[in-house]
Amino acid sequence: MPIITGLVLGRSEQPSSGSRSIKLDGERLVLSADREIVLRCGEASITLTRDGKVVVKGANLVQTATGLNRIRGASVQIN
Repeated sequence: MPIITGLVLGRSEQPSSGSRSIKLDGERLVLSADREIVLRCGEASITLTRDGKVVVKGANLVQTATGLNRIRGASVQIN
């Protein structure tokens, strides 16, 4: 099991003064940030913002469920 022990910054990056945390208890990993969390790999990304917005971007999105696959929202637009 990987253990996160710190934050690696590039030469031009400086740590912000805002709060952030990483918690790992063996059962789950919790990443916290004041404004936004972005997971990125190549052209794919998942962005979480403090106002509750979740943005998933990628060339192809695959969603698979072995049980019920529910989509809920005030309105749902497909295409």
